Amino acid sequence: MYFSRVMFLWLANNYSLWPIMLATGEQNSGKSTLFEKASWLLYGADRDAMALPGTYRSLVATLTNKSFPIFDNLDGGRLDEKDQGQYLDAFCGVATGMEIPLAELYKTNNLLTFEVRNHLMLTCRVTPFNRSDAMRRILQFSIRTLNNDEIRSKDSLKEEIKKDLDRCLLEVLVRLQNILRDHVSHGAKEYHPNSQMLEYETYTLRCAEAEGFLPEMQAIWEAQMRTYNAEITDSNPLVHLIKQWLGTPNGNNLERIIAPAVLWQELSSICEQTGVQMTYKSPSAFGRRLRENLSPLRTLGIAPVGNSSHAKYCFDPKPEVLAECRTLYKESTSAGVERQISESMFRVGSYVKAVRRNEGREHPMLLDGDDGYSDSCESAA
Repeated sequence: MYFSRVMFLWLANNYSLWPIMLATGEQNSGKSTLFEKASWLLYGADRDAMALPGTYRSLVATLTNKSFPIFDNLDGGRLDEKDQGQYLDAFCGVATGMEIPLAELYKTNNLLTFEVRNHLMLTCRVTPFNRSDAMRRILQFSIRTLNNDEIRSKDSLKEEIKKDLDRCLLEVLVRLQNILRDHVSHGAKEYHPNSQMLEYETYTLRCAEAEGFLPEMQAIWEAQMRTYNAEITDSNPLVHLIKQWLGTPNGNNLERIIAPAVLWQELSSICEQTGVQMTYKSPSAFGRRLRENLSPLRTLGIAPVGNSSHAKYCFDPKPEVLAECRTLYKESTSAGVERQISESMFRVGSYVKAVRRNEGREHPMLLDGDDGYSDSCESAA
């Protein structure tokens, strides 16, 4: 998949989607080097990765002046704070093409419009994105940690690329000729997509079929979709709650048509059982959150029923997803029971300690069984 994306640099103008590449892994695993090698090949050995710009205006300036930007260590870019929305919108626009309006400095009511469209490469330790519209444009590569025998210095890698530059460029030229031949022979064929990157997936499947490894490429895209689903659901509290609701032992919630207000009440009951605070304070707020999270909830088989303004919902997850839901419900309720037992034992222990402190007192305090004694007993003592 990585090499296909590198070759796509010369073919991108024929397609509407240019996927973002994201490398994740531990420190010193070679995340940035993965992308820098392609940059060294095209622009020379002095073109390295850069830090994420500190302001949105600086980000726009970078995106409009570089065709191959590599932003390193997004973990330190504080994308989880207020600027995340703007930065993510810009990243999404890079993949599909968009115009960014900015006010011209030191002039009144003057608007400048910048068109962004390039091949964006990102690295970080852990994926900082959970928005589905961003993740569906990203090709993610998980980089393992190198052992001592595999570690190489950047200088030595640059020297090797410089030494073999002509051979590398010749191989690129030969492969581009093969890709052109593949497009001539299979250019009109349509494929059943596994991902939400139909244009780019079609490019890879077209080349794979011509080269004779179509099943392997389809398996790669299935793995890519599993990664996508995990990234947009694992950190989503709404998906987590509804998974517990679907995993109830009676199984009555499967394919059940339910209104958001009723679902909110039943999820609130589950939160009480598991000792988790319900973050959605009203049925209306919960209903809005449902509509905003339809993409990640697709992994649970959600289907709106009725018109959009008064829609009800039905859930029909796949068997393997349903098994995860049941396991999650069992673990969550068990943890909730253990928490309740621990709290009860703590209250009993506090009561016993208070009783023992009372023994032998001339004026015993009145006990209430909760925190050891009641506030109204201070005067009696």
